[in-house]
Amino acid sequence: VLVGAPGMLNPLLDASEIAVTGPDAGRIRLAGGFANHGEAARLVRDADGRVCEVRLGGSRLLPEAGVARELVERYGGPA
Repeated sequence: VLVGAPGMLNPLLDASEIAVTGPDAGRIRLAGGFANHGEAARLVRDADGRVCEVRLGGSRLLPEAGVARELVERYGGPA
């Protein structure tokens, strides 16, 4: 599985690779110099079975709405 970087001009240039080890689980097999070689990768699903979070090594990736909600919970709403 390739990990694209949508913010890049070429999202698949130097893309990390994940080796699948099970349902919703894998291990980062190939990554850039400061990435997470050999660390775990997994999908977290909600009660309906939809992916609600992606974990790549120590990184926790959320949809935009999830990030916004977490920021409001942590730091409060707009002033």
